[in-house]
Amino acid sequence: RLLAHGGSVNIVGQPAPAPIAPAIGRFLYRCTGGLNPAHGCIGMVLMPALGAAHAKARMAQKIAGKDYMVVDEAMADGAVPGAELAEKSAESVGRGMRERPPLADAKYAKADADSFKAAWLAAEATRSLDIAIVSQGSLNCFRSLGNDPRLSVTMVNAAASRNVTRALVLLLFCCGLLPCFQHSWRRKLAYVAAWLLFCSLVPCIPALAMSTIVLNKLFTAACVLLVIYVCLPVIKAILTAIRRGVARFVPVAGSARSTGAALLVLLLAGVATQAQTPPPAQTPSAEQAAALENAAPTATPTLDAIVPTSPAAASPAVAEARPAQPVQLIKPEPLSMPADAIIVPYRDTPSSPTGNLLLPYDYYQQLLNGAKAPQAKAQRALFSAAQYRAVLGDDDSLRIEATLYAHVPSHGPNALPLLRYANAIPGELAIDGRAATAWLSEKDGQQAMGIYLTEAGSYKVTFTLRTPITRQGGWRCAAVALPAPGPAALRFETALADCEVVFKSPRLNWTQRCAAAGSVIDSASDGALFNLQWRALATRNEIDPTLVVQSAVHFTITENALDLFWQPRFQFQNQNRSVFDVEFPASYRLKALEGKNVRGWESRALAGRTRVSVHLLKPAAKEESFALQLTAAGPGVHPPTQTLPFPDLTVPGAARHHVSLLVNRQCGFEVRTEASAGVSRIEPSVVGALLRSMGTDSCLPPEDARALLEAWQFTGVAAPLRFHIAAYQKSLDATLQLIWQLTAAGRNLECRLTLKAGQRFQPTVSLRLPGGMDIYAVHGRDLLSYHVAPTSDGVQLLELQLNKRHSQTQETELHFAARSKDALAAGQS
Repeated sequence: RLLAHGGSVNIVGQPAPAPIAPAIGRFLYRCTGGLNPAHGCIGMVLMPALGAAHAKARMAQKIAGKDYMVVDEAMADGAVPGAELAEKSAESVGRGMRERPPLADAKYAKADADSFKAAWLAAEATRSLDIAIVSQGSLNCFRSLGNDPRLSVTMVNAAASRNVTRALVLLLFCCGLLPCFQHSWRRKLAYVAAWLLFCSLVPCIPALAMSTIVLNKLFTAACVLLVIYVCLPVIKAILTAIRRGVARFVPVAGSARSTGAALLVLLLAGVATQAQTPPPAQTPSAEQAAALENAAPTATPTLDAIVPTSPAAASPAVAEARPAQPVQLIKPEPLSMPADAIIVPYRDTPSSPTGNLLLPYDYYQQLLNGAKAPQAKAQRALFSAAQYRAVLGDDDSLRIEATLYAHVPSHGPNALPLLRYANAIPGELAIDGRAATAWLSEKDGQQAMGIYLTEAGSYKVTFTLRTPITRQGGWRCAAVALPAPGPAALRFETALADCEVVFKSPRLNWTQRCAAAGSVIDSASDGALFNLQWRALATRNEIDPTLVVQSAVHFTITENALDLFWQPRFQFQNQNRSVFDVEFPASYRLKALEGKNVRGWESRALAGRTRVSVHLLKPAAKEESFALQLTAAGPGVHPPTQTLPFPDLTVPGAARHHVSLLVNRQCGFEVRTEASAGVSRIEPSVVGALLRSMGTDSCLPPEDARALLEAWQFTGVAAPLRFHIAAYQKSLDATLQLIWQLTAAGRNLECRLTLKAGQRFQPTVSLRLPGGMDIYAVHGRDLLSYHVAPTSDGVQLLELQLNKRHSQTQETELHFAARSKDALAAGQS
């Protein structure tokens, strides 16, 4: 099928498919009358006659043309005779010769006429050939007005095009009949309008004009869908009215077998009734029937039968479609029933008759209560108090005994408030010492237990809960949420001596230490999840295989103090942790403990060492760190020869403790470091980078003190380093350069002193100068201060305070000046 064409030709007799929307617009324009009555409704009526007249006029105009031959149009019914064709050819040649302008040169006039005649005869011979074309498909003719016609066509498989169009139309109908469009006219109109707009606008795009064939079909399908939308409610209303009218005249249909049995039973019952009572003279009226129905039971025999209906008749659809109309085939006598009887209808249609279901009301209530949990009444039962008791031992689970007191205000099924708990398993349940049952439920990770009581009064409810215990080194940890319908008291008893207990909840945090076994600790709970940790003296040093510690330590040695900055980083798995322990020698004092998640800390002496327990604000997950600042007394300004061990910093319960140490010597004596086995030397920049990554770069020394730093690393070494301290030997090389100026007014002295030390500078350097001179202008790069003091032998002592601790060189230079105001006399030496 031809889809589109291009080039310098035009198609003849088959115009390109036009969009259907403009055609509908033109049709409506003409139907409304347009701009004048000629194109209105009257014009539509006269359109066939006007069309035929217009076609004849065009044919006459073509025939009257000068050089236009209408062979096919004039002789459409048969072939053209030979004589008429020769006459037309001669006339055409003559007209051509007359209209041809005369040639300038008569010599070539005859030759041109002959050549023109030969060309015309060749064209006429070709045009007059009778070519029979076998028409197996559609025939398309193209006409060109130029000398060089060019043609390009775009073809499409007609079968594939039809299949695609049908699939799109089917998709349009299927989507339009979805349930989401059946309850809203706005959605229906929006859906149809979207398709109509799409099919009208897309053909207007020049590149998509070839899609007009498919989109015209979709436009028509959308219009049909709109008609279906309008007709469906009308058809549905008509069918509903017909079904209701038919239902009024058709009785309730059941199975033939069940209906026959029901009729036989009713006939037998009617015969028995007539044998015992006289037949009524007339049919009772409505008032009499109501009086008989409300009257007391009589001695009339009962009817032990059930007339089941068919499933089709009992279905909800049929019941909704037609109203239930009583069909009374036989008018039986009223049935006698007990005063406390209740008739319970079947939920589903039984497969076979099972007899009447006539039960006393009390028995029916008993069966109903046994089938499902009783519903709570308006009066609610309450818990007045709750008490919990637990023994903190060394088991793998913690057993909690619960005692609650409940008050039930009235009889009947009373539901106690739900007992909500988490991370626990309930055990034995007893009410007033007798075993009872409860309903368990779980929602959003929180468990609940429900208890129902039927009698009014006060009750004592006891049950047990078990929660798992995890081990973190020496700690035993449990996390549990206990029911708290009212005031809830907790009581913990320690089974081991020297036990430490830590309790942490959103509203209550405490830590207690019990010396004797069997100690009692009282607390309270509000129903929220709380963490409980305890440990005994025997379990404090247990190793936790999941705890790994990496410490960064900066150790500074000065004359007055030994300062130590320690930042451990704890890495662990399994449960969260809220308490961490560290230990250091008792000779060191804790100056400060800092951390973003630190709530508080406590320290206690333990066998010559100090143990610090750090409590966090919220439990840490996988990683936690904090910083400690320790200090101890220094060796002094002039210390004797001695050995100082590096303090043993330990983390109880850690499976691995790696230490990176930076030693900073800021003292006026000699310090020599001796390392133990397992300790390796590293670059100071490695430890500095580790301290900076932990956010504690403020403890690092200045940049010009790198020559006095040492860095070490070790893992699990008890005594890693020892520092040998000895006083420096006094070895100082001094170079003094003087300018001595003698004048009549007095003596002037300018000095430059250069000092060189073999190892380290002493903080104080003394210089003896002549007496009677005023010393001024003392300056130097490493000079802190100076002092001039006279001596007993008449000279002056200049004491210089130097600062060479942070210098990378062992040399310094000082300048000073002195003068004397006594005048000089001739001959004075």
